[in-house]
Amino acid sequence: MRVSDNHRRRFSSILTELDDALCEFERLAAGQEHAGVLYEQVNTLRPAQVKALREQVDAIRAVMSELKADLRLQVERTDSVTLIAARCASLWTVIGELDPVRLQQYGHVPAELSDYAGSRLDHIVAGIKRISSVCRPSKAAMGKPKAET
Repeated sequence: MRVSDNHRRRFSSILTELDDALCEFERLAAGQEHAGVLYEQVNTLRPAQVKALREQVDAIRAVMSELKADLRLQVERTDSVTLIAARCASLWTVIGELDPVRLQQYGHVPAELSDYAGSRLDHIVAGIKRISSVCRPSKAAMGKPKAET
C-alpha cells in the first residue's frame, strides 16, 4: 500500500501514544501501582476486569501489528535517559506555576506562604535540575538513528 511519509509519521505518532497507554493498562492489570508522597494509584480491578482488559489489549495490539506491517511503521524506542530528561524539562514549567506572582491569579498570596513555599520549591527545582543533569542524554546517544523493526 502506498502511504506518504507524512501519513506514516502521523499513524506512527498516534499509535505509539496508544501503545504507551496499553502498556500502562497492562502494568495496572499486573498489579503494579505507583505511589509517591502526594500521588497513589490504587488497583481496584477485579479478576474478571483484569482478564477482559488483557483480552482487549491483545485484540487492539493485533490490529496495531497489522497496521505496523501494512503501513511499514517503525518502532519508536525511547531510552530512559531521554525520557527522564524530557520529563524534568516539562516539570520546571509546571512548578513555575507555583511562583507567588503566578499564584496571585488565585487570590492574595500571604508573605508567609510565599517565603515558606518559595524556599522549598527552590529545593525541588534544584533537585529536578540535578536529576536532569544526571540523565542528560549523551551526545553519542543523540546521534543514533531510530531502530527499524
